[in-house]
Amino acid sequence: AERVPDDELVSAQHRRDLFELARVEADHGIQLPVDLAALSRAIASHTWPVPVEVVACSAAVVNGRKGQLAAALENLVANATAFAAAGTTVRIQVTGRRVTVANRGPTLSAAAQRKVWDRFYSTRTASGGTGLGLSIVRSVAIAHGGSVGVHCADGETAFWIELAA
Repeated sequence: AERVPDDELVSAQHRRDLFELARVEADHGIQLPVDLAALSRAIASHTWPVPVEVVACSAAVVNGRKGQLAAALENLVANATAFAAAGTTVRIQVTGRRVTVANRGPTLSAAAQRKVWDRFYSTRTASGGTGLGLSIVRSVAIAHGGSVGVHCADGETAFWIELAA
């Protein structure tokens, strides 16, 4: 097979991520009941670089756009598994309207935590990061009247999305 130059691969990844961001932001379709725990279990069942477990603490049905919510959770899990320490497990915790995705491994600096939701900000541009994944998560949260956050402490990084009531 012919090798595609790295700059073309990054360009293709940027195009895919920009398309996904535009699709998410343009989707104003009807919101239907979505079981966040079931959606989280479905995403956890995908093939990831490290195991992913789901802990559902309470009822987790919200009105939302399932495709958008799946895109947001997949982005959070992809980031968490990419940065998880070897031999660890990524945890998705569903508590009411909040879904938290946490890993053990290198944590973000305070400066990175402030910028991580910005479009095109990435801590891994050298390895093909586009800086759009967490922007997609933020856009989904806003589209659902919700919010996002990140917390790093004691070797754990936890990203969360909380949807409006």
